[in-house]
Amino acid sequence: MFAVADAEALPFADGSFDVVTCRIAAHHFPAVDRFCREAARVLRPGGRLVVVDNVAPEEPDLDRFINEVEKLRDPSHHRAYRLSEWKGFVEEAGLHFTVAHRFTSWVDREDWLARANTPPAVADQVRTVLAGAPAAARERFRITADGFILHKAILVGQKPQGGR
Repeated sequence: MFAVADAEALPFADGSFDVVTCRIAAHHFPAVDRFCREAARVLRPGGRLVVVDNVAPEEPDLDRFINEVEKLRDPSHHRAYRLSEWKGFVEEAGLHFTVAHRFTSWVDREDWLARANTPPAVADQVRTVLAGAPAAARERFRITADGFILHKAILVGQKPQGGR
């Protein structure tokens, strides 16, 4: 079943699905906690929520750095959450949380800016921020003159067999 809907207010009955998925989108949602609760609501007992998304480092300075760069480049970016935050959202929704896989992806800076239609003056600001990144950010995100990496994860929330 496909429908255009608000991920934070799904138009489906309780227990309608075996799987709810979301790929590289949740960092644009204003209320990921509501999304997780809605996913849990529409899952059948034993069903799974599977999310693939960018994740922020647990260190506050690195979290702030990558989220500020992302928001500068694309104002629709709300927030890349830490794994600890995802764990809280998923468990508070009544699901058992696991990280199925962690990985990184290379970001070609100029392609990344072009895909978001970042205005030229803002693109210059992004380039300046990346070029002047603190040492810890340069290391964690492997920032070079051409790009950097984003950290990502496949997150799974499973609804208990007894439901909730």
